[in-house]
Amino acid sequence: MSAILGTYARRPVSFSHGKGCYLYSTANEKYLDFVSGIAVNALGHCHDHLVKTVQMQAEKLSFLDATESLGCMRQAKPPEKVV
Repeated sequence: MSAILGTYARRPVSFSHGKGCYLYSTANEKYLDFVSGIAVNALGHCHDHLVKTVQMQAEKLSFLDATESLGCMRQAKPPEKVV
């Protein structure tokens, strides 16, 4: 697909992985990721603690939709009298 403006033209590069603030191409070229989103901006790509935490959570429970999660939440007991 051609770009309307050169601003967002596609570049002939494919990324295979990231670490910290860098992306690595399939040709193993290192690029500084200066257009990353908010999570990558704050944590970097593949932050060791985040990866470990996500892996631990995935071993326990990986998905729970809203209707299931509402059913398993404890409901607070309503007050007997509102003052």
